[in-house]
Amino acid sequence: GYTDASNRYSFRAGDAVTRAQFVTILWRFAGSPAAEYDLSAITDIGSLSTVQKNALKWAYFYNYVSGTSSTTFSPARQMTRKEAYTIMYNYANEAALHAPGVDLVYIDPTGVDNPISGYELPTDVAQTAYYYWPAVFAIVNGLSTLDNGYRFNPDGLCTRGMVAQMLFKLGGKMNKWSVDTQ
Repeated sequence: GYTDASNRYSFRAGDAVTRAQFVTILWRFAGSPAAEYDLSAITDIGSLSTVQKNALKWAYFYNYVSGTSSTTFSPARQMTRKEAYTIMYNYANEAALHAPGVDLVYIDPTGVDNPISGYELPTDVAQTAYYYWPAVFAIVNGLSTLDNGYRFNPDGLCTRGMVAQMLFKLGGKMNKWSVDTQ
């Protein structure tokens, strides 16, 4: 959870999420599945907890995440929106394709037959950017919105509040819970 010494129950929604925190949150969202992956080549994760290392093993095993180099993950670096939505896309797009009862639109990573007509697409994300299809996935599936200038703000920091909203919406689409709004 999110706690600090001054306030045990402080969520701090505006605080940026680190790369290690985001992977751990998504891993827990996925049910904390076990996965074996040799992390010995990654040199900058020695200070991570066992839980964070288990999350990282899962994320690397399924190719949901990649490092910042072949030997580094940069766990303490603050997560950008483009990174967060790319990791979420890698996880959730697989569910959209393979999980029965999931209400997510699958986005073909090759860009073939994607249902983008009728949607406002981001003006600040080039179609050649590695995070273009993750941004489209988030928009088409209602997991993210664009501002009035149709900007996705890919280099903006991903905050705890954004992660909570993203996973709340994703959980609804994946039928992890139902919410009675009446």
